[in-house]
Amino acid sequence: MGAVFWVHFAATWAMIGSVWFVLAVHYPSFRLFSKENFKNLERLHIRRTACIVLPVLFIEGLTAFLLVWLQYGQKGWGMLVGNAFLLCLIWILTFAGCLPTHFHLMETFSPSTLNRLIRIHLCRVILWTVRGLLLFAYLSLESF
Repeated sequence: MGAVFWVHFAATWAMIGSVWFVLAVHYPSFRLFSKENFKNLERLHIRRTACIVLPVLFIEGLTAFLLVWLQYGQKGWGMLVGNAFLLCLIWILTFAGCLPTHFHLMETFSPSTLNRLIRIHLCRVILWTVRGLLLFAYLSLESF
């Protein structure tokens, strides 16, 4: 295994931990804030989460592309393509689903909008978890 794989593996599992935490702890706690404080909570959430998540997303995307390119035609290449495809789906859900929903919540809180955010995020959690398991499968394939 090369360094690109291990950087990708670490970035992916860092994101998996992050998205599970957000799903299990962070987003449910949003229900406890008053409508008056929610706008400030959303601003804080977006700003601080972006500082942590965007660099990892960039590293994850770059290394996913590099793995597909560097491993072209090698054993397990299809798994890496599937991994990159799932990451593209995650990015679509993130930038076309979660972010606009966050911006909407920043303007006007509503329980139905928060529930929509949680549903979209759950899809991302599932996709990221599948990607992590796919990377473990690739790792076991390469070990033999």
